[in-house]
Amino acid sequence: MLGSRAIWADGWKAVTWHKSGADFRKDTWELYHTDEDWSETNNLAASNPEKLKELIDSWWVEAKKYQVLPLDDRRYERANDPSRPVAAQTKDIYTYYPNTAIVHPLAAPVTLGKSHKVTAFVDITGSNVNGVLMCIGTEFGGWTFFVKDGILTYAHNYLQTAVYTVKSSSKVPMGVHQLSFEYKQASFTERPAENTGDVKLFIDGKLVGELKGIKTASQYSSMTGYGIQVGRNMGSSVVHEYKAPFGFNNKLSKVEVVTDK
Repeated sequence: MLGSRAIWADGWKAVTWHKSGADFRKDTWELYHTDEDWSETNNLAASNPEKLKELIDSWWVEAKKYQVLPLDDRRYERANDPSRPVAAQTKDIYTYYPNTAIVHPLAAPVTLGKSHKVTAFVDITGSNVNGVLMCIGTEFGGWTFFVKDGILTYAHNYLQTAVYTVKSSSKVPMGVHQLSFEYKQASFTERPAENTGDVKLFIDGKLVGELKGIKTASQYSSMTGYGIQVGRNMGSSVVHEYKAPFGFNNKLSKVEVVTDK
C-alpha cells in the first residue's frame, strides 16, 4: 500500500517499506522465515540473500500477472486527482431518489470547489414540514439541504471548525414545488487548502435567502462518511440543528444536481 509491499511463499516472507518519491527498485527488503519466526523479529536478508532475491523476483512476476503495475506511491494527491475516471463525470444532470444507499464519491458529482445547483422536487401536503432533502457527509464535515419547521435551510459543516447556515425568509408553502440552492465558487487557497463561495436559496426560482463567504475544504476524506444521501441523514447528523436520520416527512419525488463542467 502506498508503495510498500510484501510477498509470502512456502514459509518465507519478504517485505519492504517504501518512502514516497524513492526509486521502487532501490527499496530495502527484509526477509523472514515465518514458519520458525512468526512474529518476524529476525531479519535474514543479510544472511540469506539468495532466498530474498528469489522472493523479490517472484513479487515482480506476480505484480505483472495481477496488473499491479505501474506502482503509484502518491497519497492524498492521488485521491484528489481530478483526472481519475469516475462514474459521474459524463452527465449533465444527476438524478437521485429518496432512501437509496449512500452514493460513493467516485460515483457522484463533484461539488466541492465547483459551482453547482441542487433542486428537490416536493409535494407539501402537511403543515409540519421537516426533513433532509439531500446531504453529503456526517458530523465531521459536509453539507446538508433540509427543511425544519417549514424553513428551507442549507448548512455547510467545515470540518467542525465552522458551520455556515442560510435559511429561507419564509416557509415552504403547501403544494408542488421545486426547492433549490446554488453554490457559486468564488476563490481557492492552497494554504490552507480551502474553497470560498456563495450560496443562494430558491423556492420555485424565487430567491428566499443567501449567504456569502462560505468556506469549505478542498476535499472530505472517507473519515467524514462522505457520500450522497437523499431524503434522510443516516449515521451522525451533518449539523446539530436536527437529529439523524431526520427523514423528509412529505413527498420527495427526486433531487437533481447540476455542476459546472
